[in-house]
Amino acid sequence: MKEARKPIRVDQAIEKIIEHVQTGETEIVDLFNCTNRIIAEDVYANYNIPPYRRSGYDGFAIRSEDIASASVDHPILLRVISTIAAEEQYAKLLQSGEAVRIMTGSKVPNGADAVVMFEAVKPGPQPDEILITKPHQSGANISREGEDIKTGTLLISKGERLTAGKVAILATFNYQKVSVFKRPRIGIFASGNELVEPGNEKSDGMIMNSNAYMLIQQIKHLGAEPIYFGILKDALDFYLPAMEDALQTCDFVVSTGGVSMGDYDYTLLAHQKLGAELLFHKISMRPGSVTSASVRQNKILFGLSGNPSACFVGAEIYVRTAIRKFMGCKAVYPSYFQAILAEDFLKMNPYTRFVRAKYEIRGQQVFVRPSGKDQSSMIHSLLETNALMILPGGTKGFQSGDVVQIIPLDCTEGSDSFCQLFKS
Repeated sequence: MKEARKPIRVDQAIEKIIEHVQTGETEIVDLFNCTNRIIAEDVYANYNIPPYRRSGYDGFAIRSEDIASASVDHPILLRVISTIAAEEQYAKLLQSGEAVRIMTGSKVPNGADAVVMFEAVKPGPQPDEILITKPHQSGANISREGEDIKTGTLLISKGERLTAGKVAILATFNYQKVSVFKRPRIGIFASGNELVEPGNEKSDGMIMNSNAYMLIQQIKHLGAEPIYFGILKDALDFYLPAMEDALQTCDFVVSTGGVSMGDYDYTLLAHQKLGAELLFHKISMRPGSVTSASVRQNKILFGLSGNPSACFVGAEIYVRTAIRKFMGCKAVYPSYFQAILAEDFLKMNPYTRFVRAKYEIRGQQVFVRPSGKDQSSMIHSLLETNALMILPGGTKGFQSGDVVQIIPLDCTEGSDSFCQLFKS
Protein backbone atom coordinates (compact mmCIF):
# COMPACT_ATOMS: atom_id res chain seq x y z
CA MET A 1 0.00 0.00 0.00
CA LYS A 2 2.80 2.44 0.80
CA GLU A 3 4.25 1.88 -2.65
CA ALA A 4 0.89 2.69 -4.21
CA ARG A 5 0.77 6.00 -2.33
CA LYS A 6 3.88 7.34 -3.98
CA PRO A 7 2.82 10.31 -6.13
CA ILE A 8 2.78 9.95 -9.90
CA ARG A 9 2.82 12.75 -12.48
CA VAL A 10 -0.34 14.18 -13.99
CA ASP A 11 0.43 12.72 -17.42
CA GLN A 12 1.03 9.27 -15.90
CA ALA A 13 -2.34 9.38 -14.12
CA ILE A 14 -4.11 10.40 -17.32
CA GLU A 15 -2.41 7.61 -19.29
CA LYS A 16 -3.51 5.03 -16.72
CA ILE A 17 -7.09 6.19 -17.14
CA ILE A 18 -6.92 6.09 -20.93
CA GLU A 19 -5.37 2.62 -20.81
CA HIS A 20 -8.17 1.14 -18.72
CA VAL A 21 -11.27 2.94 -20.05
CA GLN A 22 -13.02 1.00 -22.79
CA THR A 23 -14.74 2.86 -25.59
CA GLY A 24 -18.47 2.50 -25.15
CA GLU A 25 -21.12 0.99 -27.40
CA THR A 26 -22.85 2.84 -30.21
CA GLU A 27 -26.46 3.74 -30.93
CA ILE A 28 -28.45 5.21 -33.80
CA VAL A 29 -30.02 8.64 -33.24
CA ASP A 30 -31.91 10.99 -35.54
CA LEU A 31 -30.65 14.39 -36.57
CA PHE A 32 -32.89 16.14 -34.02
CA ASN A 33 -30.97 14.50 -31.18
CA CYS A 34 -27.41 14.21 -32.41
CA THR A 35 -25.92 17.65 -31.67
CA ASN A 36 -22.85 17.46 -29.40
CA ARG A 37 -22.78 13.68 -29.69
CA ILE A 38 -19.60 11.90 -30.83
CA ILE A 39 -20.02 10.27 -34.23
CA ALA A 40 -19.12 6.58 -34.45
CA GLU A 41 -18.55 6.32 -38.21
CA ASP A 42 -16.82 8.14 -41.04
CA VAL A 43 -19.23 10.07 -43.25
CA TYR A 44 -18.51 10.56 -46.96
CA ALA A 45 -20.19 12.68 -49.61
CA ASN A 46 -22.51 10.52 -51.71
CA TYR A 47 -22.89 13.11 -54.48
CA ASN A 48 -21.44 16.40 -55.70
CA ILE A 49 -22.25 19.76 -54.17
CA PRO A 50 -23.41 21.61 -56.15
CA PRO A 51 -24.96 18.64 -58.00
CA TYR A 52 -25.05 20.75 -61.19
CA ARG A 53 -23.89 24.13 -62.52
CA ARG A 54 -25.87 26.70 -60.54
CA SER A 55 -26.23 30.43 -60.50
CA GLY A 56 -24.49 32.33 -57.74
CA TYR A 57 -26.80 35.34 -58.03
CA ASP A 58 -30.18 36.51 -59.23
CA GLY A 59 -29.60 37.65 -62.82
CA PHE A 60 -29.58 36.45 -66.43
CA ALA A 61 -27.95 33.33 -67.85
CA ILE A 62 -26.21 34.22 -71.11
CA ARG A 63 -23.57 33.10 -73.62
CA SER A 64 -20.34 34.99 -72.88
CA GLU A 65 -19.44 35.10 -76.57
CA ASP A 66 -22.63 37.08 -77.28
CA ILE A 67 -21.48 39.99 -75.10
CA ALA A 68 -17.72 39.88 -75.75
CA SER A 69 -17.80 43.29 -77.43
CA ALA A 70 -20.21 44.95 -75.01
CA SER A 71 -19.41 48.45 -73.71
CA VAL A 72 -21.20 51.54 -72.43
CA ASP A 73 -21.02 53.02 -75.92
CA HIS A 74 -21.96 49.76 -77.57
CA PRO A 75 -24.45 47.83 -75.37
CA ILE A 76 -25.49 44.34 -76.50
CA LEU A 77 -29.19 43.60 -76.81
CA LEU A 78 -30.44 40.16 -75.68
CA ARG A 79 -33.95 38.76 -75.73
CA VAL A 80 -35.23 37.22 -72.45
CA ILE A 81 -37.01 34.03 -73.45
CA SER A 82 -37.84 32.50 -70.04
CA THR A 83 -37.61 32.77 -66.27
CA ILE A 84 -36.26 29.98 -64.05
CA ALA A 85 -37.17 29.77 -60.36
CA ALA A 86 -34.80 28.03 -57.94
CA GLU A 87 -36.67 24.71 -58.17
CA GLU A 88 -37.12 24.81 -61.97
CA GLN A 89 -35.02 23.93 -65.00
CA TYR A 90 -34.86 25.23 -68.58
CA ALA A 91 -34.93 22.26 -70.86
CA LYS A 92 -33.92 23.91 -74.15
CA LEU A 93 -30.46 24.81 -75.43
CA LEU A 94 -29.78 28.54 -75.11
CA GLN A 95 -29.24 30.09 -78.52
CA SER A 96 -27.25 33.13 -79.69
CA GLY A 97 -28.86 36.43 -78.70
CA GLU A 98 -30.97 34.81 -75.95
CA ALA A 99 -31.00 35.20 -72.17
CA VAL A 100 -32.87 33.43 -69.37
CA ARG A 101 -33.83 35.16 -66.16
CA ILE A 102 -32.44 33.01 -63.34
CA MET A 103 -32.54 32.95 -59.53
CA THR A 104 -29.75 32.18 -57.06
CA GLY A 105 -29.17 28.44 -56.86
CA SER A 106 -31.02 27.63 -60.08
CA LYS A 107 -29.54 25.21 -62.60
CA VAL A 108 -27.81 27.07 -65.42
CA PRO A 109 -29.37 26.22 -68.81
CA ASN A 110 -27.39 24.23 -71.36
CA GLY A 111 -25.62 26.57 -73.74
CA ALA A 112 -25.20 29.33 -71.13
CA ASP A 113 -21.73 29.81 -69.61
CA ALA A 114 -22.10 33.01 -67.54
CA VAL A 115 -24.60 34.85 -65.35
CA VAL A 116 -25.00 38.63 -65.42
CA MET A 117 -26.33 40.09 -62.16
CA PHE A 118 -29.54 42.13 -62.26
CA GLU A 119 -27.60 45.22 -61.17
CA ALA A 120 -25.38 45.03 -64.27
CA VAL A 121 -28.28 44.96 -66.72
CA LYS A 122 -30.26 47.81 -68.26
CA PRO A 123 -33.81 47.51 -69.62
CA GLY A 124 -34.10 47.20 -73.42
CA PRO A 125 -36.53 48.91 -75.78
CA GLN A 126 -39.04 46.08 -75.34
CA PRO A 127 -40.25 44.45 -72.06
CA ASP A 128 -38.57 41.14 -72.99
CA GLU A 129 -35.22 42.74 -73.94
CA ILE A 130 -32.14 43.69 -71.86
CA LEU A 131 -28.97 45.67 -72.53
CA ILE A 132 -25.55 44.58 -71.27
CA THR A 133 -22.75 47.15 -71.23
CA LYS A 134 -19.67 45.07 -70.34
CA PRO A 135 -18.35 41.62 -71.20
CA HIS A 136 -18.36 38.68 -68.78
CA GLN A 137 -15.88 35.82 -68.85
CA SER A 138 -17.03 32.25 -69.27
CA GLY A 139 -17.96 30.87 -65.83
CA ALA A 140 -18.74 34.28 -64.33
CA ASN A 141 -21.12 34.01 -61.34
CA ILE A 142 -21.57 30.26 -61.85
CA SER A 143 -20.71 27.55 -59.33
CA ARG A 144 -19.33 24.46 -61.05
CA GLU A 145 -20.64 20.97 -60.29
CA GLY A 146 -18.70 19.60 -57.29
CA GLU A 147 -17.04 22.98 -56.67
CA ASP A 148 -17.99 22.86 -52.98
CA ILE A 149 -17.81 19.11 -52.22
CA LYS A 150 -16.99 16.22 -54.54
CA THR A 151 -18.43 12.72 -54.34
CA GLY A 152 -16.35 10.53 -52.01
CA THR A 153 -14.96 13.42 -49.92
CA LEU A 154 -14.53 12.55 -46.23
CA LEU A 155 -16.90 14.95 -44.48
CA ILE A 156 -16.84 13.92 -40.81
CA SER A 157 -14.35 11.57 -39.17
CA LYS A 158 -15.22 8.99 -36.55
CA GLY A 159 -14.66 10.47 -33.09
CA GLU A 160 -15.59 14.06 -33.96
CA ARG A 161 -18.21 16.01 -32.03
CA LEU A 162 -21.34 16.79 -34.05
CA THR A 163 -21.78 20.55 -34.18
CA ALA A 164 -24.62 22.46 -35.80
CA GLY A 165 -22.53 22.84 -38.96
CA LYS A 166 -21.82 19.11 -39.16
CA VAL A 167 -25.49 18.32 -38.66
CA ALA A 168 -26.21 20.64 -41.60
CA ILE A 169 -23.76 18.60 -43.68
CA LEU A 170 -25.50 15.35 -42.68
CA ALA A 171 -28.87 16.79 -43.69
CA THR A 172 -27.42 18.07 -46.98
CA PHE A 173 -26.44 14.54 -47.91
CA ASN A 174 -29.80 13.10 -46.90
CA TYR A 175 -28.75 11.45 -43.64
CA GLN A 176 -31.80 11.00 -41.42
CA LYS A 177 -30.02 9.05 -38.69
CA VAL A 178 -26.42 8.67 -37.62
CA SER A 179 -24.37 6.27 -35.47
CA VAL A 180 -22.96 7.86 -32.29
CA PHE A 181 -21.21 6.61 -29.17
CA LYS A 182 -23.40 6.18 -26.12
CA ARG A 183 -23.08 8.61 -23.26
CA PRO A 184 -21.50 7.08 -20.16
CA ARG A 185 -23.64 6.75 -17.03
CA ILE A 186 -21.68 8.08 -14.08
CA GLY A 187 -22.66 7.32 -10.51
CA ILE A 188 -21.96 10.08 -7.97
CA PHE A 189 -21.53 9.79 -4.20
CA ALA A 190 -20.68 12.31 -1.54
CA SER A 191 -18.91 10.94 1.53
CA GLY A 192 -18.87 12.30 5.06
CA ASN A 193 -20.79 12.19 8.31
CA GLU A 194 -20.67 15.97 8.36
CA LEU A 195 -22.58 16.49 5.11
CA VAL A 196 -26.10 17.86 4.84
CA GLU A 197 -28.20 17.99 1.67
CA PRO A 198 -29.38 21.43 0.48
CA GLY A 199 -32.83 22.24 1.86
CA ASN A 200 -32.15 20.76 5.32
CA GLU A 201 -31.20 22.45 8.58
CA LYS A 202 -27.44 22.70 9.21
CA SER A 203 -26.10 22.53 12.76
CA ASP A 204 -22.63 23.53 13.96
CA GLY A 205 -19.91 21.32 12.56
CA MET A 206 -22.02 20.24 9.58
CA ILE A 207 -21.29 21.18 5.95
CA MET A 208 -23.71 21.61 3.06
CA ASN A 209 -23.17 19.03 0.34
CA SER A 210 -22.08 21.24 -2.55
CA ASN A 211 -19.57 18.91 -4.25
CA ALA A 212 -22.12 16.40 -5.50
CA TYR A 213 -24.23 19.06 -7.18
CA MET A 214 -21.12 20.63 -8.67
CA LEU A 215 -20.08 17.24 -10.08
CA ILE A 216 -23.53 16.65 -11.55
CA GLN A 217 -23.28 19.86 -13.57
CA GLN A 218 -19.67 19.22 -14.59
CA ILE A 219 -20.56 15.76 -15.86
CA LYS A 220 -23.60 17.06 -17.75
CA HIS A 221 -21.42 19.72 -19.38
CA LEU A 222 -18.95 17.03 -20.46
CA GLY A 223 -21.71 15.15 -22.28
CA ALA A 224 -22.26 12.28 -19.84
CA GLU A 225 -25.29 11.23 -17.78
CA PRO A 226 -24.89 11.75 -14.00
CA ILE A 227 -26.77 9.53 -11.55
CA TYR A 228 -26.74 10.76 -7.98
CA PHE A 229 -26.79 8.10 -5.23
CA GLY A 230 -26.69 10.44 -2.24
CA ILE A 231 -24.48 10.85 0.83
CA LEU A 232 -22.43 7.94 2.19
CA LYS A 233 -21.63 7.74 5.88
CA ASP A 234 -17.99 7.17 6.79
CA ALA A 235 -18.28 3.45 7.28
CA LEU A 236 -17.52 0.49 5.03
CA ASP A 237 -20.98 -0.93 5.75
CA PHE A 238 -22.37 2.01 3.78
CA TYR A 239 -19.67 2.20 1.12
CA LEU A 240 -19.56 -1.36 -0.11
CA PRO A 241 -23.23 -2.08 -0.96
CA ALA A 242 -23.75 1.42 -2.37
CA MET A 243 -20.76 1.21 -4.71
CA GLU A 244 -21.62 -2.36 -5.68
CA ASP A 245 -25.12 -1.22 -6.69
CA ALA A 246 -23.72 1.72 -8.63
CA LEU A 247 -21.29 -0.49 -10.53
CA GLN A 248 -24.18 -2.65 -11.71
CA THR A 249 -25.85 0.24 -13.54
CA CYS A 250 -23.09 2.78 -14.20
CA ASP A 251 -20.01 2.91 -16.40
CA PHE A 252 -17.96 4.92 -13.88
CA VAL A 253 -18.37 5.78 -10.23
CA VAL A 254 -17.20 9.10 -8.77
CA SER A 255 -17.10 9.79 -5.04
CA THR A 256 -16.06 12.99 -3.31
CA GLY A 257 -14.56 12.91 0.18
CA GLY A 258 -13.11 10.03 2.14
CA VAL A 259 -9.73 10.09 0.35
CA SER A 260 -7.52 11.55 3.07
CA MET A 261 -4.21 10.04 4.05
CA GLY A 262 -5.45 9.55 7.61
CA ASP A 263 -7.84 7.29 9.48
CA TYR A 264 -10.88 8.09 7.33
CA ASP A 265 -9.71 6.92 3.91
CA TYR A 266 -12.79 4.80 3.33
CA THR A 267 -12.79 5.23 -0.45
CA LEU A 268 -9.57 3.32 -0.96
CA LEU A 269 -10.62 0.62 1.52
CA ALA A 270 -13.93 0.21 -0.30
CA HIS A 271 -12.16 -0.08 -3.66
CA GLN A 272 -9.94 -2.81 -2.21
CA LYS A 273 -12.87 -4.71 -0.69
CA LEU A 274 -14.63 -4.59 -4.06
CA GLY A 275 -11.63 -6.25 -5.67
CA ALA A 276 -10.73 -3.20 -7.75
CA GLU A 277 -7.18 -2.70 -9.03
CA LEU A 278 -5.63 0.50 -7.70
CA LEU A 279 -4.33 2.72 -10.51
CA PHE A 280 -3.09 5.62 -8.39
CA HIS A 281 -3.78 7.24 -5.05
CA LYS A 282 -1.58 10.30 -5.02
CA ILE A 283 -0.60 12.69 -7.80
CA SER A 284 2.12 15.32 -7.96
CA MET A 285 -0.32 18.21 -8.27
CA ARG A 286 -2.10 20.90 -6.30
CA PRO A 287 -4.92 20.93 -5.53
CA GLY A 288 -6.20 17.35 -5.56
CA SER A 289 -3.03 15.44 -4.73
CA VAL A 290 -5.06 12.70 -3.02
CA THR A 291 -7.17 12.02 -6.11
CA SER A 292 -7.43 8.26 -6.63
CA ALA A 293 -8.64 5.85 -9.28
CA SER A 294 -9.23 2.11 -9.35
CA VAL A 295 -10.59 -0.23 -11.99
CA ARG A 296 -12.90 -3.23 -11.74
CA GLN A 297 -14.21 -5.03 -14.79
CA ASN A 298 -13.21 -2.12 -17.06
CA LYS A 299 -15.12 0.37 -14.89
CA ILE A 300 -13.22 3.21 -13.26
CA LEU A 301 -13.91 4.20 -9.67
CA PHE A 302 -12.73 7.75 -8.98
CA GLY A 303 -12.05 9.06 -5.51
CA LEU A 304 -11.97 12.86 -5.51
CA SER A 305 -11.07 15.16 -2.66
CA GLY A 306 -13.75 16.54 -0.36
CA ASN A 307 -12.27 20.02 -0.73
CA PRO A 308 -14.44 21.81 -3.30
CA SER A 309 -11.68 23.23 -5.48
CA ALA A 310 -9.67 20.00 -5.43
CA CYS A 311 -12.80 18.04 -6.33
CA PHE A 312 -13.53 20.46 -9.17
CA VAL A 313 -10.02 20.18 -10.62
CA GLY A 314 -9.95 16.38 -10.34
CA ALA A 315 -13.21 16.11 -12.27
CA GLU A 316 -12.11 18.50 -15.01
CA ILE A 317 -8.84 16.67 -15.66
CA TYR A 318 -9.38 12.99 -14.92
CA VAL A 319 -13.13 12.38 -15.15
CA ARG A 320 -13.20 14.52 -18.30
CA THR A 321 -10.52 12.31 -19.87
CA ALA A 322 -12.42 9.13 -19.00
CA ILE A 323 -15.64 10.50 -20.48
CA ARG A 324 -13.93 11.50 -23.72
CA LYS A 325 -12.27 8.08 -24.07
CA PHE A 326 -15.56 6.26 -23.39
CA MET A 327 -17.41 8.38 -25.96
CA GLY A 328 -14.87 7.60 -28.66
CA CYS A 329 -13.42 11.12 -29.03
CA LYS A 330 -10.44 11.40 -31.35
CA ALA A 331 -8.72 13.87 -29.03
CA VAL A 332 -8.99 12.69 -25.44
CA TYR A 333 -6.43 14.87 -23.66
CA PRO A 334 -7.41 18.18 -22.04
CA SER A 335 -7.18 21.08 -24.48
CA TYR A 336 -4.84 23.95 -23.66
CA PHE A 337 -3.45 27.18 -25.06
CA GLN A 338 -1.30 30.14 -24.06
CA ALA A 339 -2.46 33.22 -22.20
CA ILE A 340 -0.84 36.27 -20.65
CA LEU A 341 -0.93 36.44 -16.86
CA ALA A 342 -2.80 39.61 -15.88
CA GLU A 343 -1.61 39.77 -12.27
CA ASP A 344 1.19 38.39 -10.11
CA PHE A 345 1.01 34.85 -8.78
CA LEU A 346 3.99 34.57 -6.43
CA LYS A 347 3.22 31.28 -4.68
CA MET A 348 5.93 28.62 -5.01
CA ASN A 349 4.97 25.47 -6.90
CA PRO A 350 6.73 22.32 -5.68
CA TYR A 351 4.23 20.34 -7.77
CA THR A 352 2.23 21.12 -10.90
CA ARG A 353 -0.46 23.55 -9.82
CA PHE A 354 -3.88 24.01 -11.41
CA VAL A 355 -5.08 27.45 -10.41
CA ARG A 356 -8.76 28.23 -10.79
CA ALA A 357 -8.73 31.14 -13.18
CA LYS A 358 -10.72 33.38 -15.45
CA TYR A 359 -9.54 34.10 -18.98
CA GLU A 360 -10.79 36.79 -21.31
CA ILE A 361 -10.02 37.88 -24.85
CA ARG A 362 -8.92 41.46 -25.41
CA GLY A 363 -8.45 42.18 -29.07
CA GLN A 364 -6.08 39.53 -30.39
CA GLN A 365 -4.66 38.50 -27.00
CA VAL A 366 -5.85 36.18 -24.23
CA PHE A 367 -5.37 37.25 -20.61
CA VAL A 368 -5.83 35.16 -17.49
CA ARG A 369 -5.91 35.82 -13.76
CA PRO A 370 -6.63 33.72 -10.66
CA SER A 371 -10.34 33.80 -9.86
CA GLY A 372 -9.84 33.87 -6.08
CA LYS A 373 -7.64 32.65 -3.26
CA ASP A 374 -5.69 29.55 -4.27
CA GLN A 375 -6.78 27.32 -1.41
CA SER A 376 -8.49 24.01 -2.14
CA SER A 377 -10.94 24.36 0.75
CA MET A 378 -12.29 27.69 -0.52
CA ILE A 379 -15.27 27.57 -2.86
CA HIS A 380 -15.42 31.28 -3.70
CA SER A 381 -12.78 30.90 -6.44
CA LEU A 382 -15.20 28.73 -8.44
CA LEU A 383 -17.67 31.59 -9.02
CA GLU A 384 -15.83 33.03 -12.00
CA THR A 385 -13.67 30.07 -13.00
CA ASN A 386 -13.68 29.27 -16.71
CA ALA A 387 -10.14 27.90 -16.97
CA LEU A 388 -7.39 26.12 -15.09
CA MET A 389 -4.04 27.86 -15.18
CA ILE A 390 -1.20 25.29 -15.37
CA LEU A 391 1.87 26.28 -13.38
CA PRO A 392 4.74 23.76 -13.57
CA GLY A 393 6.34 22.25 -10.48
CA GLY A 394 9.66 23.63 -9.29
CA THR A 395 8.81 27.27 -10.05
CA LYS A 396 8.93 30.16 -7.58
CA GLY A 397 6.01 32.16 -8.82
CA PHE A 398 4.98 34.17 -11.85
CA GLN A 399 4.60 37.86 -12.58
CA SER A 400 2.08 39.84 -14.54
CA GLY A 401 2.96 39.66 -18.25
CA ASP A 402 4.37 36.12 -18.09
CA VAL A 403 3.03 33.66 -20.64
CA VAL A 404 1.29 30.64 -19.08
CA GLN A 405 -0.71 27.65 -20.30
CA ILE A 406 -4.41 27.34 -19.52
CA ILE A 407 -7.07 24.65 -19.87
CA PRO A 408 -10.30 26.33 -21.11
CA LEU A 409 -13.21 24.68 -19.30
CA ASP A 410 -15.80 26.02 -21.74
CA CYS A 411 -14.14 24.19 -24.63
CA THR A 412 -15.91 20.99 -25.72
CA GLU A 413 -12.98 19.78 -27.80
CA GLY A 414 -9.85 18.02 -26.59
CA SER A 415 -6.23 17.79 -27.61
CA ASP A 416 -4.44 14.91 -29.32
CA SER A 417 -1.32 15.38 -27.18
CA PHE A 418 -0.26 16.17 -23.62
CA CYS A 419 0.56 19.62 -22.41
CA GLN A 420 4.27 19.28 -21.60
CA LEU A 421 3.65 20.90 -18.22
CA PHE A 422 1.77 17.74 -17.16
CA LYS A 423 5.14 16.00 -17.00
CA SER A 424 6.69 18.38 -14.50
